[in-house]
Amino acid sequence: MIGFYGSPDSVAKVLSGDAWVAIAYNGDAVAKLDENTDFVVPKEGTIIWVDAMTVPAKAPNPEGAYKFMDFILRPDVGAQLSNYLEYATPNEASLASIKPEMWSDPRVYPPESQTAKMVMLEDVREATTLYDQVWTRVKAGE
Repeated sequence: MIGFYGSPDSVAKVLSGDAWVAIAYNGDAVAKLDENTDFVVPKEGTIIWVDAMTVPAKAPNPEGAYKFMDFILRPDVGAQLSNYLEYATPNEASLASIKPEMWSDPRVYPPESQTAKMVMLEDVREATTLYDQVWTRVKAGE
């Protein structure tokens, strides 16, 4: 057993008893929780999540990419994706179609008191080696 585990299968590691704590995307955690586990945001805060859709400058089919984005951003499609994946949607037009139990779940839609303590992940530049060394020790349970 390890003390800490990061994604992508961190929730499964906790549920199987292979780790006692993990960092996980809230949607992944909420979808897989059982009666003995929960997803919490540390009182100190956490990293805020951001999804993005982009089209590379040399994409072979930018028109198709933009049509796909338009489709995903439709309110009905955004709500359907959010309800199915159990992830929050940033699409305000989709909010009216979010399942009430999900909309009221603070693990999916955290209150402002939590989001106020969330920060964007930043490049640590010259401290990368130090971060890597500390992170390796944390993951090893040292």
